[in-house]
Amino acid sequence: MTETSVLVMSADEGYAMQLAVAIRSLLDHMGSDEKLELYVIDGGLTAESKMKCEASWNGPLNELRWIQPPKKKFSRMKASDHYSIATYYRLILSDLLPDKLNRVVYSDPDVLFFKSLASIFSLDLHEKILAAVQDPYCPYIDSRIGLANFKEVREHVFGLAAVPPCQGNPVNPNQPYFNAGFFLADLEIYRRDGVGAKLLKYCVDHRDELLWADQCALNACLGDRWQPLDASWNVIPHVFETPDQYLAIYDQSTLDRIRTSPAMVHFAGPRKPWSMNSSHPFTQAYLNAIDRTSWNGWRPTETVDPLRIDSTPPQSVWKFYRNWLPHRSMKAA
Repeated sequence: MTETSVLVMSADEGYAMQLAVAIRSLLDHMGSDEKLELYVIDGGLTAESKMKCEASWNGPLNELRWIQPPKKKFSRMKASDHYSIATYYRLILSDLLPDKLNRVVYSDPDVLFFKSLASIFSLDLHEKILAAVQDPYCPYIDSRIGLANFKEVREHVFGLAAVPPCQGNPVNPNQPYFNAGFFLADLEIYRRDGVGAKLLKYCVDHRDELLWADQCALNACLGDRWQPLDASWNVIPHVFETPDQYLAIYDQSTLDRIRTSPAMVHFAGPRKPWSMNSSHPFTQAYLNAIDRTSWNGWRPTETVDPLRIDSTPPQSVWKFYRNWLPHRSMKAA
């Protein structure tokens, strides 16, 4: 029996090659009885780049659709020097995708797959809206409260996520915080509960208070209506860069497993494998994957100085949290 997984990604022209590599790596790890239905939200890809991507994806690709997002819907969203308006597209997946779909996997394009989606696509979500991986860099809404050993690991985690209340509902500071670069979503619940509209409104209402834009919106508005995915499905650079004793949410066996046998490596943050002098342990694997696409032979010709997310939240964020947690010292953040 053929198993079909549904995946959606979003990319603009600057990430055309990365999109091709991500899908190529996924197709390479699919079995003969697996098929992929792929939807790509087009953030401004050229016709040439689309052709090169399609030429890179021979294999078990059952269906491919390029989706044009309704950009007017995002006219009031805030962009910055470290994310564009396209980052918000994932918030309205239920509006962009065909009604026939009842679930979908979303992934950022700056990833490399080492397993097919088959093992998670039929995961029981237990009436949750989505499943995602807890973020090891920012593991809780307020890690100063959520982590019992925060004082010992404070130099290696982000203490305070910028998550104002959603529709007046207070945000539990002990609530785990997930990375929104990869998740499995129940589109039926998404549509039924009008999740997309709530998320867009939240991003407009709190446009000056969000540090990680759409990711903070998802964490605030979903609350506890998400369940954890195995950590191997979103292994960010922090996992490789941080000494074992400071990765507070993992035991040693989990850490060893996700470092050596990840299902998906996510090149979040400034250190990219397509930059010269990349020290990421999966850089060579990424370059090898490039050579299996239409960008075969491409290599960086100069050192890229990627834009970094400032680790210090803007003053508007601090002002909000001083009002929200007046009894707690901000010195720990």
